[in-house]
Amino acid sequence: MFVWISTGGSHGDVHPYLAIGRELKRRGHDVVVSVHPYFKKDVEGAGLEHFAIGGDVDVEQIMKDPNLMHPRHGGRTVFQLILDSAPKAHAALREEFGRRRPDVLLAHHICLGMGWLAHELRIPFVQTALSPIMWLSGDDPVPPIQRRPGRFHTILARAVFPVMKLIARPMLDRRVNPLRQALGYAPERNAFQNDLFSGDINLGLWSPHMRGPTPGDPPRSKICGFCWYDRSDRIAALPEALERFLAAGDRPIVFALGTAAVHLPGDFYEVAVAVCSMLNRRGVLLVGKEQNAPNSLPPTVCAVDYAPFSLLLPRAAATVHHGGIGSTSQAFRSGRPAVVVPHAHDQFHNALHGMRLGVAGMVPRHGLTAGRLAAALDVLLSDPGAEARAAELAAQLRHEDGAAAVAEEVERMAARGQGQAPVASSATNGATSRPSMA
Repeated sequence: MFVWISTGGSHGDVHPYLAIGRELKRRGHDVVVSVHPYFKKDVEGAGLEHFAIGGDVDVEQIMKDPNLMHPRHGGRTVFQLILDSAPKAHAALREEFGRRRPDVLLAHHICLGMGWLAHELRIPFVQTALSPIMWLSGDDPVPPIQRRPGRFHTILARAVFPVMKLIARPMLDRRVNPLRQALGYAPERNAFQNDLFSGDINLGLWSPHMRGPTPGDPPRSKICGFCWYDRSDRIAALPEALERFLAAGDRPIVFALGTAAVHLPGDFYEVAVAVCSMLNRRGVLLVGKEQNAPNSLPPTVCAVDYAPFSLLLPRAAATVHHGGIGSTSQAFRSGRPAVVVPHAHDQFHNALHGMRLGVAGMVPRHGLTAGRLAAALDVLLSDPGAEARAAELAAQLRHEDGAAAVAEEVERMAARGQGQAPVASSATNGATSRPSMA
């Protein structure tokens, strides 16, 4: 079988697809991962073939855009990047698929239009979503637009969400349909959500222990579990200096900003040092690059550029992270409680799910102070129930293998899709026009 995986975003977006690709390759299949050249070493380091798309985009410069992690402007910024990158990616893949047609195309939800191309060429298509917010379910225990904890905010968000969806549909259609037409596809109503749910199967890449199926989930959907990958297979041990630090005292608090927010740390790490002092706790700062670390650190705080979460977080007292789905999943897996400092995007939603499970607290990045963060950590660290619930959740996740579950679905998809041939349609380039799912 030949499987083509299309992804993009930050390392947190790419890593789950490397886990899927590795599992498919382990099962004897050929796999190509199409993603920006910025991730070529990661793809090849995972033993997979890389196909470059989006090479004209400066990823490092984008990561430094302050709007990227802005609580209000972040979504709009990312959506514009997706719209801008789609035409060239679509053209490159259409040309490449003319030379070697995959048996299955599997895509990250941010790869807008991959479903259009798959259905045009009659390639079985697997659409995936990394976090539950992208399934836009009004039955989600945490409403997709909720950003604050509490029953009042839950009720308010649940009441407002259907209205916001109605308002958003025509606005998104005005952005997405010109792209569809430019690529040769007929415009359609509710184009953006149709694309999100356009898979022959739609797979959720999070644990059902985080959020199980709901009646409002997309058609033909399945929740597979987290797809773990943090390079721990290639980095089998923690850095020597970090290992010595961990062995020298009590469990530290780990402070991390993932792989995207770490490019815009602001005063996060200075606040982290102050929190350690206030709580009389040791700390580990994962700073991404040396210049992000505070100029001077007390002996009770250690800063390193990178360490695999799967090796470090189980040895922490607690974790403070930004709430990206990759960091959230690893924090859940560690068996230790966490305080989430959400910046933008799905991070508030992921944080609220952690709070609902009783394994996390939340302090939004806007208005973050050492006092607020220290207070939230103190509540968690003094609650034996939070530690017990975190340990129980970790035990449940140890029995999950999301990448294997996805691979099984892909194999079934390939078996069902054998022998399909392209068909013509009324679309301007021969693409099949999909009916609206509204």
